[in-house]
Amino acid sequence: MNSIENSQEDMRNIKILGIGSSKYKKLTHNLFIVIKELNIDAEIEQYEEIDDFLRFNIVEIPALMIDGKIVAKGRVPNIEELRVFFIPTTIN
Repeated sequence: MNSIENSQEDMRNIKILGIGSSKYKKLTHNLFIVIKELNIDAEIEQYEEIDDFLRFNIVEIPALMIDGKIVAKGRVPNIEELRVFFIPTTIN
């Protein structure tokens, strides 16, 4: 594989779903802090329409999806918790 293919594989797909509330803004703010801090290569998509929530089967907002998995809904994860979502765990 060449470096372009490797970088595309390493890129994270992140979706933030919400309607511009203070929780949605705080989630977005915290997420951008963690992405910058951990130097994460990510494609970030923001959805604010009810049709989008239904398409992703989201009933509680704000919601955060990382690589197709819902990791938080109806609440705002703090910065520490967001870091954990991006740091791979190892099983001994």
